[in-house]
Amino acid sequence: NAVQAQVIGGQGDGPVVDAGGDITVKAHNKTDLKNLTGVGVALAAGGYAATGGGLEITLDVANDIDATVDLNDRDKQVEARTGLLTVRATEDVDMKSDIANIAIAAAPIGLALGAAVMNSRHSSNVAARIADGVFNIGEADLISSSDLDIKGVDSTGVSVGMVAAVINVSR
Repeated sequence: NAVQAQVIGGQGDGPVVDAGGDITVKAHNKTDLKNLTGVGVALAAGGYAATGGGLEITLDVANDIDATVDLNDRDKQVEARTGLLTVRATEDVDMKSDIANIAIAAAPIGLALGAAVMNSRHSSNVAARIADGVFNIGEADLISSSDLDIKGVDSTGVSVGMVAAVINVSR
């Protein structure tokens, strides 16, 4: 996702922004990847049985959030002499998921192999900027933040057989 809130300099003379009070430029993104569940089942039966199965889920969040005031010229102005200029870029990311894999070899001689892999990745760019211009303001508040909450990332694997192996990875 790309989210932008911008005040960009224009053509002509005089202030680009002239306000009697506060000026606020906000870019915000909310990403919810919740209650994602994956289940894999593999079953084999007989005198000799072999089975295997695997399941992988990857949650990948790579947002680009940008809040900018860039007048592109040192002769351009923002006028809010008694006001507050707030430039804020924020994101909230919530991830929660479960994965389960079951491999069963129901036989006197059975081989069951299973794997359950859960990946969670976050690589967002979050930026708040004030650039190129004259800022006649009372106060400035420049905020850039990313709140990441990963919870309940679980992997479960079950293998049943004369010879059984299971691999579970959560990251």
